[in-house]
Amino acid sequence: MPTSVHPLSDPATAEIDKDLLGVWAVDGEENFTVLHVTEGITGQLEVVMVVHKDKGYELSQLRAFSSHIAGAHCLNIQLIEDAQASPELLFARYELAGGDALKLFLPDAEWLSKAIEDKKLAGEVGRSGDGAMQTIKLTATTDELAKFFEAHSAEMFKETRVLKRMVAK
Repeated sequence: MPTSVHPLSDPATAEIDKDLLGVWAVDGEENFTVLHVTEGITGQLEVVMVVHKDKGYELSQLRAFSSHIAGAHCLNIQLIEDAQASPELLFARYELAGGDALKLFLPDAEWLSKAIEDKKLAGEVGRSGDGAMQTIKLTATTDELAKFFEAHSAEMFKETRVLKRMVAK
C-alpha cells in the first residue's frame, strides 16, 4: 500500500465526518473485517480494525481525518503502534451510499508507481532485484498532492471495498 510523507490537507482544519461513525464490516474472500469508528481528538477519527481469519485475528489501531478535494471525500490514515502514530500516511477515497454502505477506494499502486517514475508526482518507488515493486512513498507536498489528486482521482483510486454498517440488535 502506498504511503505518504504529507497529508492531502491540513489536519488542523479537519472536521469529523459524523456519517463515518459506527461499526462497519466487509466479508472478504479470505477474511471478515470489522471497523469500529469513533470520534478522536479534534477533527480526527479513531479506528479499531479487526480482521478475522481462519485461525485468530489481526487487530490494528488507526487514526484518520477527512480531506475534501474537488467534491471527493478522502481519508488520511495513520497506523498507531505502541501509542505512537506512524509518521507516514495511507490514503483512501470514500463514498457513503444511503447511510448503510461505505465504499472505500484504495490507491492503485502500479498506476502511482508509474506516475512517480514518469516524474508526474514526487515520490520514491522501491523495487527488488527482479524489478518487482515493493514500496511506494509519496514525498510531494500537501499542495502538490491535493492538485494531483484533483486532476487524477479517477485513475489514482481503483480497488474498491464495500463495507456495510452494522446495527446493534
